[in-house]
Amino acid sequence: MSIVADIGRPGRPAAATGVPCVLVMWSSAAHDWGASIDTAKGFWPPHEATTTLAGDACFRWAGKDAGGGGADMPPLRDGPWFYLVRLAALTNFAQLRKLVMQPALAMLSGTSPDEALAAATGVMRFRKQGKEFVLDT
Repeated sequence: MSIVADIGRPGRPAAATGVPCVLVMWSSAAHDWGASIDTAKGFWPPHEATTTLAGDACFRWAGKDAGGGGADMPPLRDGPWFYLVRLAALTNFAQLRKLVMQPALAMLSGTSPDEALAAATGVMRFRKQGKEFVLDT
């Protein structure tokens, strides 16, 4: 699991949405988000051919590379995914636990993203508009 604070570097979500955030990411050894996050290239906006929105908050890798899934999506514990939390919502350790640790652990245990993130009010919600994912305000 990786957690990255994003305050607006080009190629990352905060620059595109205008909202500083924390990326909560899980990846298997087959597909690591790290390289694209470090270089901020090819990460944001997510490309519809390689990324799908599970519910309204969790982005899952759906590409054809190893670790991807397409119609054969692996369980969340086996495939790469991420979600975004508004940085301003992380005001104390209780919020960190509620918005980062508990939902991530629930998803890794088999809970659907919608269910795991339902009570997480600081999680950023998205919708697909045409070929792009846009912040649902």
